[in-house]
Amino acid sequence: MPLSNTNNKKLSNVNTVVTNNTNLYSPAKPALPISNPNLPAFAKTAAKVFSNPLLERREISSFLKGKTGIYMFLNKQNGKFYIGSGVNMSRRLNYYFQNCFFKYNPNSIIGKAILKYGMENFCLVILEFCDKENLLSRETHFISTSDPAYNILKIAGNLLGFKHKHESILKIGKSSLGRIHSAEIRAKISESQKTRFQFFRPLGFAVSVLDLVNNSTTDYLSIAQAAKELGLNPSSISQRMKKGITSAFKGRYVITVKRSEFD
Repeated sequence: MPLSNTNNKKLSNVNTVVTNNTNLYSPAKPALPISNPNLPAFAKTAAKVFSNPLLERREISSFLKGKTGIYMFLNKQNGKFYIGSGVNMSRRLNYYFQNCFFKYNPNSIIGKAILKYGMENFCLVILEFCDKENLLSRETHFISTSDPAYNILKIAGNLLGFKHKHESILKIGKSSLGRIHSAEIRAKISESQKTRFQFFRPLGFAVSVLDLVNNSTTDYLSIAQAAKELGLNPSSISQRMKKGITSAFKGRYVITVKRSEFD
């Protein structure tokens, strides 16, 4: 069903976040055929290919709801790609259409590529579905046998919830000091912080937890996720945020809550 004029107006504000195409919201293009010659050889047997994820978000969300598997973002301009996985693929891939992805993953190679080329220059390839127990081993298989240019880790492991030692965090922070972005990139980052996507439910709040005992910091997508991993009541974190409490929770966890979307 074609997008209404009202939806077109609402969506016109997100162009600079994931695309440079001024004619972005034309009727959605059909998915690439599986035999498309631009696909890497290992992807020829993919379960599904979406040629323009930006215009096919509803279909992607519906097709992947409740499914576990491996996916790939392929740059149609240069053939470079990123391989990832998700226990709930619909929710995982939704994150790439949220402003918080670019905000809280400034060093993500695939994130930088999406900002540079625009999401319309990527296709989304669903490589395969699998069970949760084999998810990381299957992702590792695809990464190790294809050497994706946009992957930071060469061994499968979700960066969301990935723990960094405090010393590593300081080094990462220092490496960013004095970094100069081009005017174009600065404009895109600025715009990405001002706009919000309309098709998917916002993620709400992101949570950063510093464990004073283990001297490590973990980032979570939501209060619920952080509470579950730490064995805490979500309301405890919410109340601390509302009251502006910054002291260590139970003398161990320093919890920082940040908004994951922007006004």
